[in-house]
Amino acid sequence: MLVSLAGKVFDIRTENEDIKTFFSDYEVNTKADFLIECHEDQIFECMNSLGTSSLYYGELTAIHTQIAELLPKDDSFLFHASAIAYKGEAVLFAALSGTGKSTHAALWKKLFKEEVFYVNDDKPFIRIRDDGAYVYGGPWNGKGHLSTNTAVRIRAVVLLERGQNNRIVAINKKEAYPRLLMQTYKPKDKIMSIKTLDLLEAMMSKVSLYRLTCNMEDEAAEVACESIFGNVKR
Repeated sequence: MLVSLAGKVFDIRTENEDIKTFFSDYEVNTKADFLIECHEDQIFECMNSLGTSSLYYGELTAIHTQIAELLPKDDSFLFHASAIAYKGEAVLFAALSGTGKSTHAALWKKLFKEEVFYVNDDKPFIRIRDDGAYVYGGPWNGKGHLSTNTAVRIRAVVLLERGQNNRIVAINKKEAYPRLLMQTYKPKDKIMSIKTLDLLEAMMSKVSLYRLTCNMEDEAAEVACESIFGNVKR
């Protein structure tokens, strides 16, 4: 099947109907840019890594890995974050698992309603263009399966930290880099890994960077939105 992800078309060769259903929202009818074909040894390696007996999850993980390895060839990379769009511009919330990325994103949706939609709540794709960094939705979208098949220019990336009070500050690339690197998929291929680091650097140069210390109350989203977008009226 032909699937559009991160602005490119992948020819995913699979006989698994559940996997075809998984990609159904991203299926297209056009020429492929890349071929994805997983062999048994790759699938079983992923099954062992996951500690599962499910051929479905093994093959799906193998497909995901192949796609992530290829993305830097075309100025894209896989990133771990919750990505939302507010009034047409994207904000990415990045943090270690369990910090509350999805919970914080949900606060924005609760407060700003139809002005906010999810681009991807777990593993969005990032593409670097001349006019900015863009985030793309994809089917790997977290426990809530929250994503949209779209691309949105990124306005800001916010590093989340848990705290009793809500405070957001602008930070520079030097401060942001180590933590954003932890959330970036790094290909096994040395050349593609170096390319990914260059793409991460480019993303940081094209967006605003913040550190948000926050609790999980509504005020956290209000404080963040006010700082990133200016005066916010609901």
